[in-house]
Amino acid sequence: MDIDYLKEISDNDFPFLVEDGLKNFSNKSLNIVVTNKDTGKPEYLTPQKEDWIDLVVASCSLPFVTKGQHIHDKSNYFDGGWGDALPVIEAYKQGAREILVVRTWISGMKSTQSWGDYFGSIYYRSNPILSEIFNSSFKKYNEAIEFIENPPDDLKITEIAPENLLYSGTYSYSNSSILRDYRNGLDLGTQFLSEL
Repeated sequence: MDIDYLKEISDNDFPFLVEDGLKNFSNKSLNIVVTNKDTGKPEYLTPQKEDWIDLVVASCSLPFVTKGQHIHDKSNYFDGGWGDALPVIEAYKQGAREILVVRTWISGMKSTQSWGDYFGSIYYRSNPILSEIFNSSFKKYNEAIEFIENPPDDLKITEIAPENLLYSGTYSYSNSSILRDYRNGLDLGTQFLSEL
């Protein structure tokens, strides 16, 4: 999958209005999570006008599926999901006391090492940092689930999550599966907003 080509199509046909985004977050904090390929650590980067889209591309660079990494500000990054898939603990550390978590998995569902993680740990066995990212990312995910289920007393967490597994997966999907999942997500989001 050529993520740079997708970016080009998006820029031409469905441009993201960065100026409007910046206005909406003018008095809020916004971070995009990426995984640093050299350190193996998640980084929480604040987008600016000149690099917002670039950071989104970095956070979407999936090993084995897209180009695998994206260079931003002289650093190599890839999908933030491997470094911190559910960054609720980091949000709490940054001062958040009300967190809305929008999930693609069933609420409370924990992860095991996926075939992609296992393959990555072997593929990068000559690089201990990268091998460990793929070997243990699911453990960090499960720590986030534990945190969501047992939050500190001064934290309120709300989840929007499907009741059943999605029809689309990270590596396998079709037009019909994406549309079904989109419809389900839209219904859940609309229901959440109607209850505010």
